[in-house]
Amino acid sequence: MRERNEKLKEKILNGETEESVAIGAGSYTKSEWSKFLKDFDDAQDMIKQQIREEITKRVEKQEKIEEIEDEKFEKDIDKDIQDKKELEKEYEYAQKF
Repeated sequence: MRERNEKLKEKILNGETEESVAIGAGSYTKSEWSKFLKDFDDAQDMIKQQIREEITKRVEKQEKIEEIEDEKFEKDIDKDIQDKKELEKEYEYAQKF
């Protein structure tokens, strides 16, 4: 403990100490608080980026699904048109008798 007190005394004499402020259950110096806030901001930015990437993936996936559904719909319409033409030909043929 004496050694710790000596180091603290030396820091005070050399102007190497910072004021500490109690925040919640902890106590932080200005530099510690600044580092804490920077780390928090960095983590928040990382989360925001991950959310953006996830949204982009989901939008792309939905666009692919819609594209596939559109292609299927167009194929179904083409088949319906073809079926209608065949039925019309059969009807015309049957009318001849």
